Amino acid sequence: MSVADGNSILVTGARGFIGSHIVTHARDRGLRPFAAYRGASGPGAIHMDVRDGASVDAAFRQCAPTFVVHCAAYGVNYAEQDLDEAVAVNVHGSLRVLEAAARYGTQRLVHLGSCFEYGTHEGFIAEDAALEPTAIYGASKAAATLIMRERARTWGVRLIVARPFGTWGPREATYRLVPQVLTACLRGSPLELTPCDVVRDQTYVEDMAAHVCCLLFAPDIATGTIVNVGSGQRVVLRDFVLAIARMFDAEHLMQFGALPHRATEMASLVADVSRLRVLVGDLSQTSLAAGIRRTVAEMQMGEIAVRDCEDS
Repeated sequence: MSVADGNSILVTGARGFIGSHIVTHARDRGLRPFAAYRGASGPGAIHMDVRDGASVDAAFRQCAPTFVVHCAAYGVNYAEQDLDEAVAVNVHGSLRVLEAAARYGTQRLVHLGSCFEYGTHEGFIAEDAALEPTAIYGASKAAATLIMRERARTWGVRLIVARPFGTWGPREATYRLVPQVLTACLRGSPLELTPCDVVRDQTYVEDMAAHVCCLLFAPDIATGTIVNVGSGQRVVLRDFVLAIARMFDAEHLMQFGALPHRATEMASLVADVSRLRVLVGDLSQTSLAAGIRRTVAEMQMGEIAVRDCEDS
């Protein structure tokens, strides 16, 4: 019998990019997943608005989860710049989830922080690096990490803070980089980009979900332990984009430098994954080619579904 058998897992923000893949991977591992998000309905789906304490309590009461992965967040999209909403969701909402986990006896809670909590650091970033966020999202996530670690120790919750680095793959929002690059390649249309001279750490989303789920079963470690989740491999973003475009013979469509960097852009974000390796073991990565094939297939299926709806 698997260690996961018979255990339930509540995934908040389960309609989002990483959250949706965690639901899928948790099911594959033998866990019984409950997908929580605002307006949810149907089997295995639970309505939860982390801004509303009663909503959070009702969701926990309904499924009494053995494990929780907290993915719900505000500000992942750069267009989301409301400070009050960022604090309401990322700080107060996260504390509501933590408090409910304490109240309902959850065995472990993995909270998804963000590499944006660090801000720019040269070289590989370890978990004890200074937090120097450059925007509301990273700052509010950093605040949540600090408060949740203290409260988890006070309330006796076995908390792990997982900080994902760059993530890409199927179900990614269309405004993000990889879907934009693929759309341009498939349509043969030019794509305006920044110089893309920043350094990043890129992980295929199914690998990211697998690593996060592994943390649920990591051996006993101190409550509040922070774990970087990424590939630990340095890549200049321009090279990453060109490697994708080259698969479609579409390098000429990438118009680097046509757009300026965002004012909050970070020059380098690469994970030191030493702690992750200790906790989860093998960090084998899906190849870029395999991940792109799966992502394109998902995009094309989505286009077919939209056309079918329009024709019906």
